[in-house]
Amino acid sequence: MLITEEILREAQEFSEEMTKTLFDVMDETHPCDFESEEEYAESVVDYTLGRLGYDMLDDDRADDYEDLYEIAMRSFGQTLFIFYDQICGKEEEIENPLD
Repeated sequence: MLITEEILREAQEFSEEMTKTLFDVMDETHPCDFESEEEYAESVVDYTLGRLGYDMLDDDRADDYEDLYEIAMRSFGQTLFIFYDQICGKEEEIENPLD
């Protein structure tokens, strides 16, 4: 039981650290510097994992990187897409009713 509690505590701390780091990266990265919402989300997640010490090119941690990348995209991807669209989305043309 103690092991389970310790694992859960570590997972919670990691989740909080990942969230904080991701929002720091969002603050430092302008979404309109990217060509699409997908590129923006993927880059933010990649930068976040890099700051947490995970690199997809590190053979020893590549599997961990891939797993965490998928988790982060499932957890934060939609939020990043929405943020990108709100800041950089194409404005819909307003039709003039008199035309």
